[in-house]
Amino acid sequence: SDRMWRPEPQAEATVYRDMGYGGPSLSITREEPVIGLEWRVKSIRVRGGRWQVCDDTEFRGRCEVIERDQPM
Repeated sequence: SDRMWRPEPQAEATVYRDMGYGGPSLSITREEPVIGLEWRVKSIRVRGGRWQVCDDTEFRGRCEVIERDQPM
């Protein structure tokens, strides 16, 4: 079911423009089909939950499930 992709309560993921968690960032606490960043995400920190991240909007393109910090 699609429920497995929704973050758990209090879950948060922070995406960063640069590798190693640098540069501008955006924290996400719920499902966001369109983020609208002007830069490509190069690293992500996960504070709880399972997150499906995709190359394209509306959860299209190449997708991956992230459960822990990814410096690159």
